[in-house]
Amino acid sequence: MTTRAEGAARAARAARAARAARAARAALAALAALTPLAAPARAAPPAHDTHEARLRALYAPAPPLDARGEPLVSVRVAAGQARLAVSAQGGVALYLGADPGARLTLGREEARWELSLAAPPTPRARRWWAPLERLPAAPEGALAAREAWWRDQGLTPARLAVGLWLPGAEGGPLDARAALLAASAPDEEAARALAERLEGLDGARRAPLDTLEAPARGTLRVALAAPRAGRGALEASARDAVWVEPLGDGPLELTTWDAAGRARVTRYEGELYAVVSDGGLDAVNVLRAERLVALVVPSELYPSAPLEALKAQAVSARGQLVTQLGDRHLAEPYHLCGEAHCQVYRGAAARHARAEEAARATRGLLAVDAHGAPVPSVYSSTCGGRTEAYHEVWGGAPRPALLGVEDNAAASPAPLTASGLEALLSLPPAAFCAHPPRAFRWRVRRTAEELSAALRARLGARWAAAGALVRVEAARRGASGRALDVRYVGERGEVVARGELLNRQLLGLKSALWVAREEGGAGGRAWVFEGGGAGHGVGLCQHGAIGMAEAGRGHADILAHYYAGAVLRRAW
Repeated sequence: MTTRAEGAARAARAARAARAARAARAALAALAALTPLAAPARAAPPAHDTHEARLRALYAPAPPLDARGEPLVSVRVAAGQARLAVSAQGGVALYLGADPGARLTLGREEARWELSLAAPPTPRARRWWAPLERLPAAPEGALAAREAWWRDQGLTPARLAVGLWLPGAEGGPLDARAALLAASAPDEEAARALAERLEGLDGARRAPLDTLEAPARGTLRVALAAPRAGRGALEASARDAVWVEPLGDGPLELTTWDAAGRARVTRYEGELYAVVSDGGLDAVNVLRAERLVALVVPSELYPSAPLEALKAQAVSARGQLVTQLGDRHLAEPYHLCGEAHCQVYRGAAARHARAEEAARATRGLLAVDAHGAPVPSVYSSTCGGRTEAYHEVWGGAPRPALLGVEDNAAASPAPLTASGLEALLSLPPAAFCAHPPRAFRWRVRRTAEELSAALRARLGARWAAAGALVRVEAARRGASGRALDVRYVGERGEVVARGELLNRQLLGLKSALWVAREEGGAGGRAWVFEGGGAGHGVGLCQHGAIGMAEAGRGHADILAHYYAGAVLRRAW
């Protein structure tokens, strides 16, 4: 028989055990809230009830967010492939049709699978648009007023929602969303023609864009690349997509083949999926935003750079990522590409301890403007002494944090005059980006024949009727003095080529910061370009960041110099 004292003691022990269990659960919950991996480490295929919903999820412009608000990003790493192969040291799981219920696995010795198309695909159905105007976080009244204005110009504007909203870890949400007013067009050519016509209306440069009507379709053939001896060939088929997950902790290996049949193996963290595209198969890597930032940094800036410069690069790369998500590749089955169009991404091979440290030290930090919106924190190699205004290169309304500055302690935002440009290039001032000299200042000679060939190749019929090239001159310069539009005069006509990048490519120059001098002689007409810098020159100057860090400046000072008035906030 249990005495009253024994019963009381037993009850007390039970109460203590219950309190300990509750405390343990609370501790585990607190730990889960603090750890970066509060959400599952695996991306997993989209968990939807139907195949159509799962496929549409791969095309969704905005990424899913984990419990901390960190995006899970899909990056295209191979495009238009006839076949792909996937493997991992510990084996892989394949989800046919990206269906969580159609899982295919084998032992690790049989982990290499080849994926190919069983028949030519059915291409996407797309809708084409000519952008009219972008209004970031605009109130309803402002949107309605601008829509009315465009209707008065004879156009019917539609609202396209672009960009990303983040719950924010400090100081409330971060809103990079915008309303993009656009006019519908029957096809890409018509959208381009309308965009060019609109440029004559307000001077803003526009490029046609497309949105998705229906995904590409096709059947993938899945086969073991090298079946084990004694076992027959193993094959399966999948509709539209195959999701690939590593079974161990190591990276996935993706094999692609070039047109000559040469194989290339690239390793990737996270997961992959192969999806039918218009031109074959696209391979897409899925990983967390912070892992992507850590792997982008050493692809964009020397890992040997000072740590504070690497930290500034990490914040800039993260800002680029955030402001591009939901705003690019709107008709594609991924969020971003791994090329310079978005940011250069080379997979796990880029991993470097110093870049990891820079990303970890700045985890979740973004440069935000006075309204709390993330700054599109673009960057380029060398500004040459002056950074350019964002809107001068990519159009849209001026952005206060990106109006361009003098690349020294004065940080003057005053636009450069013609005489100031001559002085800047002929008598280089002290600048944070003065080293290395080969990028800071350069001199290039181009013959009329070289330039004419480039004009014919890029402009086609627009240049064909102009005849032999006789003059090259800047038609419009930006705040930094960069030649954004260039007039090419021939014997029978002329063409004005618009856009900083197009003219850099036509002239074969490192940057658009140049003055030209015509030169004659026995070899015929030629032009000597004396210039400075490398790249578009907007935002963070990477060599300038290195110079500032070597002078003892921290990453916050570096970012405040190149993104004027911006402050740092933690997004997750």
